[in-house]
Amino acid sequence: MAHSEHSSAPGLPEIQDEAADTPMWVPVLGLGLLVLGAVGIIVSAAMDESVEAPTAEIAVE
Repeated sequence: MAHSEHSSAPGLPEIQDEAADTPMWVPVLGLGLLVLGAVGIIVSAAMDESVEAPTAEIAVE
């Protein structure tokens, strides 16, 4: 069986990539938001540990 140079089936259109390139600010924004969220979680966890809960003292008479 002889094959032609193109392996695509006859009658199918050629695939063309029409998407534009992603601007550089998109991954930078995503990375920045990830870092900001991580810092927020770390600061929140540090604040929770440093604050002591008030203890209720019961006066015994």
